[in-house]
Amino acid sequence: MSAAYGYHHVCGSASGFGRCQCGVCHCHANRTGRACECSGDTDGCVSPEGGLCSGHGRCKCNRCQCSDGYYGTLCDQCSGCKTPCERHRDCAECGAFGTGPLATNCSMACAHANVTLALAPILDDGWCKERTQDNRLFFFLAEDEAEGRVVLRVKPPEKGADHTQIIVLGCVGGIVAVGLGLVLAYRLSVEIYDRREYRRFEKERQQLSWKQAGLLGLDKRGVLELFLIITNFFPQDSNPLYKSAITTTVNPRFQETDSSPL
Repeated sequence: MSAAYGYHHVCGSASGFGRCQCGVCHCHANRTGRACECSGDTDGCVSPEGGLCSGHGRCKCNRCQCSDGYYGTLCDQCSGCKTPCERHRDCAECGAFGTGPLATNCSMACAHANVTLALAPILDDGWCKERTQDNRLFFFLAEDEAEGRVVLRVKPPEKGADHTQIIVLGCVGGIVAVGLGLVLAYRLSVEIYDRREYRRFEKERQQLSWKQAGLLGLDKRGVLELFLIITNFFPQDSNPLYKSAITTTVNPRFQETDSSPL
């Protein structure tokens, strides 16, 4: 019976993991397995919090073998688990802004977190993008997680004016401007229509006057001469074309007496 092969060598002998004796591998210290392929070290199973396989599995051959429902290199992921961003969001919010569900006891609930402000960070895929309780967007990065402690670098929110009032005023102004435009357009159309009708009326009146003059056998010059004759022939008192603006009224009951009563 031949000895088992590890790393394409008998008992991993090329790497010094063991030696073959009588077809059986005799592993050196800190090595296990039929071919001495397993390491006894556990550094590859240590999670950032300091536990083995995040407490959701066991370390074998320096690799995590996860319990049911957990997956990932360190068994730190599951279908219902919070992501690192979700786990550290409340501490990042209360430590940087003093708001959020942990604002009242932030120093105790987030004693494991060291929150610092990053003034001009370069945002990449590693940064968490979360929202505060008042729906403000902020970014933070969880780094240097070791022995249960974590450093949270938080990007300060951009200071911007509240555009709600500007938007409302803009909408109102737009509505007023549209209304004024419609009113002006209506007034302009009415003015154009009135002027067109007035010109047509004047044209028809002139045509009617010349037609009436034509029935008398007069041309334009004859009409003017007839007008001058009527004006000069009749005095102002009897001229039918002249109407005085003064009206005289006589009281029929008024009688003048030369003598005063005794």
